[in-house]
Amino acid sequence: MLRKILRNLFKRKSANRISGYYVRSMDSLEKWPDGGVVKYEGVVDNIQADIVTGGDIKTSDNDLSWWFVNDLNPDTMNLLAASVISAYNKKAAEKINFIVIPCSELKDFSLEESPEHAYTAIPALRSAHYDMRGLTYKKVGLLLHIMCLATSKGGGGFIRRIPYDIAFSTLCSVREKGEIDEDKLGDWIRKQLNKTASK
Repeated sequence: MLRKILRNLFKRKSANRISGYYVRSMDSLEKWPDGGVVKYEGVVDNIQADIVTGGDIKTSDNDLSWWFVNDLNPDTMNLLAASVISAYNKKAAEKINFIVIPCSELKDFSLEESPEHAYTAIPALRSAHYDMRGLTYKKVGLLLHIMCLATSKGGGGFIRRIPYDIAFSTLCSVREKGEIDEDKLGDWIRKQLNKTASK
């Protein structure tokens, strides 16, 4: 039953990237420009280097990881947060932050399904993982601008904050149903799950 629910929540319905959302976890929201929309011409002057070199848009082989979802209802976002924390090897933050971009806003980027790169212990969600391919300096600048719009109140995207307790509770439920790849669990989160299971 859970596997069917997961497929409905995360299965991509449209190949043209018009419907649905791309979602990425964000560890450094406090470093993004605060208040108002940053104009494209001002991105270079307003974005801290840590965001690019080691933070929220750190690339690997010129690719950037995203998740695809059909909707933003609580079940969807809680499962996604559970998926993210399932690989944790360190103490989790109080909230898991996501930036949400409508697919239509990323139509100029190449996004391809890449389940093999999904960093999660929930196998049913791996097909929801996408890589933004072949990023160049120019495209990173455009992406930064889109993400700045999304982090502002008047932008085309959204920020979602999922409390760790809810993400952890969701992950416990998924594990109880046998939908976890135990070998992919992070050491820290496995200890927390085992503590809860032994109570």
